[in-house]
Amino acid sequence: MTTVEKLYYKVGAAIIIFTFTTFMGWKEMQDERNAKHANHFADTNFSIMSTRYYKKCALLAKQNKLDELINYSTKAIEEIEYKDSSKSKFIFDFLQFRGNAYFKKNKLKEAAPDFQRVCINNMKSPCMKYKYLFDKYGSIKLQIEFRKKEAEFLKKQASLLKKIKPPPTESDKIASLRNKVHYNVKKGITSFKLGDLKATKKFFKKAMKLDPKNPYPHVKLGFIKSSIGENEVAIKYFDQAIKLDPKSHTAHYGKSQTFLKEKKYEDAISSIDTAYSIKKKGTYKFARAKIYWSSGKYEKAIEELKKIKVKGKSAASVNSYIGDCFMNIGDFDKGKEILENSIKVKSRNTDAYLFLAQGYIKANKEKKAIEYYKKAAKKGINKFDANYFLGKYEEKKEKMSLAMDYYQKALNINPNNYDLNLKLSAWYFHENLYRKALKCSLIIAKAEPNNWKIRFKIAICKKFLDNVDGALEDFEKLLKSTNEPKEKSDCYEEMALIFFDDKDWRTSNQYFALAEQENPGDIGRLYNYGLTSIVLRKDREAINIFHKLNQFDKKESTEFIERFKKLMDKYNIVIE
Repeated sequence: MTTVEKLYYKVGAAIIIFTFTTFMGWKEMQDERNAKHANHFADTNFSIMSTRYYKKCALLAKQNKLDELINYSTKAIEEIEYKDSSKSKFIFDFLQFRGNAYFKKNKLKEAAPDFQRVCINNMKSPCMKYKYLFDKYGSIKLQIEFRKKEAEFLKKQASLLKKIKPPPTESDKIASLRNKVHYNVKKGITSFKLGDLKATKKFFKKAMKLDPKNPYPHVKLGFIKSSIGENEVAIKYFDQAIKLDPKSHTAHYGKSQTFLKEKKYEDAISSIDTAYSIKKKGTYKFARAKIYWSSGKYEKAIEELKKIKVKGKSAASVNSYIGDCFMNIGDFDKGKEILENSIKVKSRNTDAYLFLAQGYIKANKEKKAIEYYKKAAKKGINKFDANYFLGKYEEKKEKMSLAMDYYQKALNINPNNYDLNLKLSAWYFHENLYRKALKCSLIIAKAEPNNWKIRFKIAICKKFLDNVDGALEDFEKLLKSTNEPKEKSDCYEEMALIFFDDKDWRTSNQYFALAEQENPGDIGRLYNYGLTSIVLRKDREAINIFHKLNQFDKKESTEFIERFKKLMDKYNIVIE
């Protein structure tokens, strides 16, 4: 056998062995793959089915066919759960489709379970879905739900923090301390949003105590104080944060925005420049331009805005301010063109709608202005100005119900607005919507604790809401706080009516007597006073009241006198 033949056979044998080994390995791999395929066959079926349903649901959602979407997504959910409940990971999309459809139909009770299920199973923080929904649709109910879920989530975080063992390294200790500080700050912010100021103070105090050198709690508390108008206190917190960390650009930014609220434009520019020198953020450049815009220096604002290099929707936001600047310096057509172009780029550019509306108002084109205000109210999230203006417009046309709807939307955005609470308090009280009237009145009383009329209204609201003890307590306090006969008389009469409704004739009679003594002359009150006198068989008192009723104008008193005379006859009281 030649050398070539030997080499040929050796190579052939090697190829056969290699091929066999490869085939066996491939077969083993194929078997394993088939096993995996068998194990996940159900997943594949579900995946195919999920894709088919998903495309249909996505199309229905795009077409806004909500009833069909609810039915189709429900069918998908039921089919997935029926085939294999362990495949629940495939139903999150359909839960979200159905939840959004219910939400758009304003069926919050039906939507909530779907959202909750998505949150718990598919997101790190269960509260984030509610935040997304609130940000997207501006629902106050879901905002409240988000706050509750956020509080629950933070509570779970707290329990996890307690389980952390003392870390071995110094850097780990610092990280752990920072986490605890951030947790307490977040808890404080959540408490503030839920209206629990006592808890807010407690959590921020704890955060500052944990790490006195950390500027973060001071910065966040500064923003909170600024948001509720306590600007001087806010500046102090920002200054304290800067003292702890001079390079805290967020503190300088917060200080700038607070100065802007106080119309201290030079101080605002100085602070924002410092923030930008520490960190080159586009937000700070935009904030600087908006300070010039707020101060009425429109040419300077245009110059600053043009320096901002952004694209797409961010550019649309910047351009909307440029457009408004041109409108304010008298170039309406150029401003209008820029604003309309910015809307084409960013359809939810609420600022642009508002600026156009205000421009049309200045141009005495009210109908066109209203059109843009309505678009702003519809497109924008949390836009106060549009709803407030539309409320004033409808009120001017004496369409009070529609006006109050707009005012309520504006109030939902800014719950502490004094003027709106005053308007709505009066309106709701007039319409006998006492729960809403009470809510508005309490906010006014918080701003003006010595406002006697508002406190009186609060007491009456409590009375009609069956909080009799609270109402009586408020009336007692009101009596102590005034020397005006009319005010005292009104309190005594309301207290008398409370006992009158409870058929406590004796106590009611006593308060009616005090009311009449303080400020005589109200025919309705005198009539009720007389009724209690008759029932208690105070005959002489009843007769005297009858004679007083006869002293009123006949047109006003005839009906009262006839009814009073019948009741006296029933109790055999003879008129002298």
